[in-house]
Amino acid sequence: MSEESKFTTLIYKLEVLGLKILEKIFIFLGIDIAEFLFSLLFVIFGPLTKPSFLAMRNLKLVFPKLNFFKRFLIVLGMWNNLARNLVEFVCFNKMDFKKFINYVSMDKETLTILKSFKNSISGNLIFTAHFGNWEIYPQIFSGLKIPFSGVYREMNNKFADEFVQKYRNKKFIDFIPKGKNGIFKLARNLREGKEILMLVDQKLNNGITVPFLGVPSKTTDSVATFALKHNYNVYSAVVFRKSFSSSFNLEIRKFEVINTGNLQKDIIDTTIKINETIGEWIKQKPEQWFWVHNRWKSK
Repeated sequence: MSEESKFTTLIYKLEVLGLKILEKIFIFLGIDIAEFLFSLLFVIFGPLTKPSFLAMRNLKLVFPKLNFFKRFLIVLGMWNNLARNLVEFVCFNKMDFKKFINYVSMDKETLTILKSFKNSISGNLIFTAHFGNWEIYPQIFSGLKIPFSGVYREMNNKFADEFVQKYRNKKFIDFIPKGKNGIFKLARNLREGKEILMLVDQKLNNGITVPFLGVPSKTTDSVATFALKHNYNVYSAVVFRKSFSSSFNLEIRKFEVINTGNLQKDIIDTTIKINETIGEWIKQKPEQWFWVHNRWKSK
């Protein structure tokens, strides 16, 4: 092992040590106190970091009519949301499901769809975004005993990745790394009746270029492709945080793909429609989206 590799490994292990220390702090303080303290820290120091400048640039690109002050308020809200997500990632996973589910409100339509998932023979495709708290889906599906697969990008820090997956992997849950092998496993899990959740709001180098929040961006077409080629049902799922709290509204809706018989055009049009759906969520609560991702890299 080279000296550079040894140094990188040391840094990675120190990062995981930091995560483990935070884990202990969150558990010791409890969800309410930990969220209050860490959201305050994130709101104070987050705007001073480099990602905040990227978030401000993204907001100006998407909402050019918003003045600096309004964009800055959205960035503050984003840091508040991210801090709470971090605390909840640990605390929710340590809770009994009966206690955790009290933090999540669901309307009748969502409950009916979840019940149908539990009784379905064939799997379904569910798309969502880095919005609200996107990490609570495993707890919900696992607690309701609904077989579920999530698609994720492996971290560069393999030690941190193992730490995170320890929380994500639960009974009935199977997380699939992105990549060629992941696609094959995803297809197999669908055939076996598992629900597939995909976060589709990030930029890809090899995606199709369609509008996202009114700006052209590389976007995955995997949801539309699987649905149209193999006749799978598609659903949208979004978690709205209730103000400055650890409570949420979960909404799951049946999503109608565009199927005119022209496969390539239908894939593009359905992907555009998916982006429009996510865009409407973001317009409702812009502070709850992950603005620090370099979504429009070419801009």
